[in-house]
Amino acid sequence: MQCDLTLMAETLYRKYRPRTFGEVVGQAAIKSTLQQEIVSKKLAHAYLFCGPRGVGKTTLARILAKALNCENRTEDQFEPDNECESCVAINEGRSLNLIEVDAASHRGINEIRDLRENVKFVPQNAEYKIFIIDEVHMLTNEAFNALLKTLEEPPAHAIFILATTEVHKLPDTIISRCQRFDFKKLPPEDLKKRLVELAKKEGAEVAEDVLDTLILRAEGCGRDAESILGQLLASGEKVITWDQAQLVLPRSDKQLIEEWITSTLACKTERSLEIIAQLLDEGVDLERFAHDTVMMIRTQMMDLIADNKQEEAKSMYVLLDMLIKRIPDIRKMTELPQLPLELIVIAYSLRKQQPAPVQNQAPQPVAEQQQQAATPQASPDGQPQENTQPPQGPGAAAINEPLQEAEAPPQIKPDDPASKALSIIQMRWEELLDYIQQNMPSLSFVLGVADPLKVEGETITVGFKYAFHQDIVNNAKNKSAIQEGLQKVFGIAYHIETVSVEKDSEEKKDKNNEDIVAIAAEAFEGDIADV
Repeated sequence: MQCDLTLMAETLYRKYRPRTFGEVVGQAAIKSTLQQEIVSKKLAHAYLFCGPRGVGKTTLARILAKALNCENRTEDQFEPDNECESCVAINEGRSLNLIEVDAASHRGINEIRDLRENVKFVPQNAEYKIFIIDEVHMLTNEAFNALLKTLEEPPAHAIFILATTEVHKLPDTIISRCQRFDFKKLPPEDLKKRLVELAKKEGAEVAEDVLDTLILRAEGCGRDAESILGQLLASGEKVITWDQAQLVLPRSDKQLIEEWITSTLACKTERSLEIIAQLLDEGVDLERFAHDTVMMIRTQMMDLIADNKQEEAKSMYVLLDMLIKRIPDIRKMTELPQLPLELIVIAYSLRKQQPAPVQNQAPQPVAEQQQQAATPQASPDGQPQENTQPPQGPGAAAINEPLQEAEAPPQIKPDDPASKALSIIQMRWEELLDYIQQNMPSLSFVLGVADPLKVEGETITVGFKYAFHQDIVNNAKNKSAIQEGLQKVFGIAYHIETVSVEKDSEEKKDKNNEDIVAIAAEAFEGDIADV
């Protein structure tokens, strides 16, 4: 069955291969330049067509060859008529004036020597002899050296067209002797129009959502898109919906992707999780869904950057970064493939809900007043004089004290009462977060939503709104890292205890999310990373 589908795809692609410049999808700039050269007869002796696979390099090379030798083309035209003997011979692959070489299988010096010998012979009943070398980057160094001399001094009747997907592998000496054209991936709207036309010619109609997914899967490659379309049409159905397409095309609904992205960015956690559950129930390949989502987010992010919408682009970037890093986990979690996507939804929501760090505003005004008090004032004669007036208002006593180079943060002393120790810890909590961010970033967002509640001796009690945050911190590895941070920041080997301050109503509302992340904490040893 697979062989039949492949044959059908190949037949469709060859059957409707473009035969004129106007039929070629995309590459408008390249087509325009070649057309002008044909009309003006200002031709290069060697062309280099480089770019991704399946975007029309070899097709345009053949059309160029047909146009140059077309017997019925007038001087002011650039399109081949596809009816004269020369055009028909090229279309049927029997022209002696068009030599195609597959460098992937004929890459040695002997093949190039044969080609050099062939170049010497004049074309038969035509003006030019065209040599197309496909996948030219596969030639050996010796073969490139043999080709170089021919490219430097070719006969007037010889034109070379080199095609490659990896131009960086070509020697600079070869590139410098060619007129280079860089092919681009095909625009989705142009590709969609092309596929609709092919389906109509085959007497079939393909549902729009199927076409959108097909184009997304092709990633700008026209040959891949037409090959997949050929497999869909092989079913023999006149109307192709997902019922038929799912046998060939792994489903990843574009509308669901867009809705999932929108819901996640809007922190509509419940709806985002519902979409993931729906995909799982419908048998959608979640890894394929994730890859398609990455491509769509990237496209939207680039559009936002182009429109100078930096804040929206930043949100897209955060979600894209989280998704890319979680995709490998989908394959690992064979029993719960949906879990990495669910973690992304919850982690992104928590990131948005996390309150902005509270900065300690007290020292700043004092520092400013100290600087103002220490600044000499100008006397009436223009000479600086000291400010002899003591500062007034709150904090004046502290300002009138001798000025120190830098005010040290408050330290906890062994004999400090618990209330004072707790106050200092709360004041310097940001320093602990900075240390954790540098040494164990995956824990920083968890501690960012934590509140130091109580100090008893060398034990700190920390409260969490959600129980699954508490579970993460109670993991032995994570707790050890936090206690090390406490030692570095406060100079005391504190032990950490956790309590949940979750409200009953919120507990019921977020129960499902807690269960999900609790499973994740156990599966990943309690270390939620990259959020």
